[in-house]
Amino acid sequence: MAAAAASSSIATPHCTYTPPMKGSEALKRLITQSKTAKFADLILTFNQSKPFCHVFDFKFPLEMDPKVFVKVLYIDARQPNKFDPSNEREFIEKTRLGFMLKCKGEEAKRDYIFIDKETNSTINVDEQGLGAQLNQVVEEDGNGYIRVTVLGANDGKSGKVVDIAGGMECLGLHFSKMHDFARTEDVEQALSELEL
Repeated sequence: MAAAAASSSIATPHCTYTPPMKGSEALKRLITQSKTAKFADLILTFNQSKPFCHVFDFKFPLEMDPKVFVKVLYIDARQPNKFDPSNEREFIEKTRLGFMLKCKGEEAKRDYIFIDKETNSTINVDEQGLGAQLNQVVEEDGNGYIRVTVLGANDGKSGKVVDIAGGMECLGLHFSKMHDFARTEDVEQALSELEL
């Protein structure tokens, strides 16, 4: 399903949605596994969790060198409010494969961010296991893309209506801000100032 571009600086993305089969605690395993597993094992668990979650796959074309954009992806992972001021998460501590963020204004809610520079990927997981997001910067046929897969746990309680177009618009605006940052700021300097 395609939607109109969120901004003139981001081309039209592509999105598919797959509903879940049944509930599962699969996403919580990502946090437990991160203490001993390799990043590749986390991706495997992430992919094995798909049948038990709402799955949204987004693919946004990049209008810049993917090697530059992946650095901005790492900055975004470490400082999420840099490109989304309403995202009130703050750095708590480093973990074996990344770091932990705390959500302001929410009782002890934490998010785990895992980074793999070999695969140009990040995984974000909320500690309650209700959602996870895999971000990958990829090159296909000479073109760069940011591929985003969002998993939402099938808790059987929320009954929320999924807003695909709204999600695509939010992601599109977010990536547009990331593109603008990469065009106007010293990405290397900004990255070197962060503890990754």
